[in-house]
Amino acid sequence: MNFTSSLRAARQIHGEAFGEQVLERVAGEGGEALRLGGVVTSGWYPVAWWRAYLEALDDALGGDPEALARLARTAAQQDLKLLFRMARLVLKPEVAAKQVRFVHGRYVRGGSAEAVEARPGRLRIVFRECHGFDGRCWRDYLAGVAGVLEGLGATAPTLEGPPPRSGSFCDAVIVWAT
Repeated sequence: MNFTSSLRAARQIHGEAFGEQVLERVAGEGGEALRLGGVVTSGWYPVAWWRAYLEALDDALGGDPEALARLARTAAQQDLKLLFRMARLVLKPEVAAKQVRFVHGRYVRGGSAEAVEARPGRLRIVFRECHGFDGRCWRDYLAGVAGVLEGLGATAPTLEGPPPRSGSFCDAVIVWAT
């Protein structure tokens, strides 16, 4: 789902030609599968494919981490509008955030995500055993979480401190105005 959502947001923001440029840059089997339409929303794919996609996207965006984060936020907000319409009407960001472990399982097979703190204006999530994640994966993932929180009414959610450069563990705090 992450591939299709991200690519849709990239095309919406930067145009069809940009989306094609990104696809052409994705290396390896993942790139071939994306170009041939072999990646479907309900499928599971190696983290290496996601890393290759994010590397191509980051390269096309000129290496601007903020641009990559904006795309991830936009993609997450679009997913929220499509998949969780009713949740948007009744859930406060801090209440929805407590469900992070279930949502994590919709996007990533393996590893865990736990909201160890979820209160108005603050969410702390601990991720464990998310093998194969690099800095771009963490930036993309955490910006997506911020996008969902914003879609649920959080004002200007931001990551407190930088995401990890790589590794299977991440202790992240996202804060927003209440």
